[in-house]
Amino acid sequence: GYDPDKISRLIKAVEKVEQDPQNAHFHASVGEAYRNLERYDTAIHAYQKAIELQPENAGHYFSLGGVYDRQSQHEDAIAAYHEAIQRNPQYDSAYNNLGGIYFKQGRFDKAIAAYQTALDLSPKVDYYYANLATVYVHQQKFTRAKDAYKNTLRLNYRSWLGYMGIASIERQTGQLNHFYDYLLKARMLIPDKYHYHRARLESIAGNVDA
Repeated sequence: GYDPDKISRLIKAVEKVEQDPQNAHFHASVGEAYRNLERYDTAIHAYQKAIELQPENAGHYFSLGGVYDRQSQHEDAIAAYHEAIQRNPQYDSAYNNLGGIYFKQGRFDKAIAAYQTALDLSPKVDYYYANLATVYVHQQKFTRAKDAYKNTLRLNYRSWLGYMGIASIERQTGQLNHFYDYLLKARMLIPDKYHYHRARLESIAGNVDA
């Protein structure tokens, strides 16, 4: 069944829309509530209504792009993020999300450009560097990837993404300078709920008893 808290938030959001149907933010709240319930088609409709009422709000396009991305409607998501950026050229999160879509499409040069723009706008967001590093790893540009992960750790020394990323690179390249240390740190820091990433971490470890 659905999470009662998520249902409660949806009911409250819908009640606000009924009280003030011309309030774009209330429609956006309905969209968020439906998104959290994975009712993506209904969420899209709510965000589109918010945009209709408040077409210059970059955040509504950003939220719409996120739902399209979850549905793997990548071109629609790209268009929505570009609309957000057109209204707010400093929207670093929109550039970061664009990078993620381009990466999934295998358009690595465009992904790097998008992540780099996100970093130019917000150079202290640690996971932007980790995202950039992921692209470099897929291109087998390991030195650049390692440097990007080091920047992740420079900004956030508790970033399991940074430790796992460098451990993975060292395992692939056979240069195990920090492998055991970073593997242990990643194991300690990665949240239990991230089952996919924990499984990937153990795959990196292989048969090595760190």
